[in-house]
Amino acid sequence: MLARRRYDWVFLDAGDTLFQVVSAEAGLAAAVAEIGYEVLPEQMTAILERATQEALVADHVGPAPDYVISAERARARRERLTTALLQGIGVRAADIEQCKATVGASFVGAAYFSLFPEVRRVLETLRASGYRLGIISNWEPRLELLCRSHGLGDQLAFVLASEAEGFAKPGPHLFRRALELADVAPQRAVHVGDSFEHDVLGASALGIGAVLLDRGEYYPPGQWEPTIRSLDELPAVLAAPPA
Repeated sequence: MLARRRYDWVFLDAGDTLFQVVSAEAGLAAAVAEIGYEVLPEQMTAILERATQEALVADHVGPAPDYVISAERARARRERLTTALLQGIGVRAADIEQCKATVGASFVGAAYFSLFPEVRRVLETLRASGYRLGIISNWEPRLELLCRSHGLGDQLAFVLASEAEGFAKPGPHLFRRALELADVAPQRAVHVGDSFEHDVLGASALGIGAVLLDRGEYYPPGQWEPTIRSLDELPAVLAAPPA
């Protein structure tokens, strides 16, 4: 008789776990080029740095007590960033709204963010092994659209984005909501992410298993077990018996 899997559900972070930024400068340059504005990536670097500083001065959108966040404040910050960016490029007033729409669309397309090379392969392996998958991430409300644009829609049972839910990791709300959607006990779920604070501590505080994904070896050896360097290692880690 085959041994029962330790977990039924695998929850995954999004940024630096599934998705990586291809190049912010190149992605933004490509977006405004669609409207007829040519900006070299190296020029975009300085413009983006100035725009980011301007956008952050007026408001802080980090989590409040209990990790409550405001999607409206976060949306307003992105609006300020985009406006400052387009002003830095020298976009004409008549083209501002079209450029805003194009830049906004680039954030949920395949040009700005890409999947890490092993993601599709590993998710297919996990699904074939009987695991069900969901995403828990500190992200804007369009995260599900980003997943669909990369062909992940059929792999995922749900996508939870902090701005859509009004709460951020490492607070418990997103994890509790995932357990509710999955209809699973904490000990039958495991969460995988690149942040020790947000992913490992947030999940394990509720009794959910946790795997730390440390692609760049940012954490000291022994910070957490299990720790993996690539999602390719995940199926074997999940199949291993408890220590």
